[in-house]
Amino acid sequence: MAKKFKTVIGPPRSPYCIGVSGQNPTFIPDFLDAATCRAVRCAMDGGAIDPAEILADGIALDEQARRALSIEVDSETLAAIERRFDVARPWLSARAEAQLTGREGAGFIRYSHGGFYGPHHDQGQDCQWPDAARRRLAVVVFLNHEGFIGGELVIYNGARRGEQCDPIAITPRQGLLVAFDARRLHEVRPVQGGIRDVIVDWFY
Repeated sequence: MAKKFKTVIGPPRSPYCIGVSGQNPTFIPDFLDAATCRAVRCAMDGGAIDPAEILADGIALDEQARRALSIEVDSETLAAIERRFDVARPWLSARAEAQLTGREGAGFIRYSHGGFYGPHHDQGQDCQWPDAARRRLAVVVFLNHEGFIGGELVIYNGARRGEQCDPIAITPRQGLLVAFDARRLHEVRPVQGGIRDVIVDWFY
């Protein structure tokens, strides 16, 4: 039976979609403007690249579960993004109905052709990364929506994949921030061509 998705094409008509703590993610359209997105992607082009890891009985590489690159950008670019996330914290706290007091730190992730991240939870218990248990709110910022095919962010309404629910498939839009409960099951569908760049972070 074909998988059913409730599709959201970029931000909804309303500026924000309510319910970080409920069934819907929250959106901030144009969290980053086009020029900033281009500048960050340029910094990623010149940054140090490593395969992106997963948390599974320790920090590990597993290309069956995730195929992406983690990129270390220059300190000036990183600081600018960190400031932008800090400015957003009070608003995100209000939306999540929780006092968010800290962040894990911005990460810059690139998905090339064939890149994906299978269904997973961002909050978890791991002795090598204890702060993963503190993750309350997951944040994704799309840096581009042209130049690639696929790469939708899919957020499942149920706690486990396969439950009877309509997953939300979010089509990337440049500058769009999506925030959702870090306990929610989600995935990045395969990129079928081109390059998909994002910034990720987790609020505590």
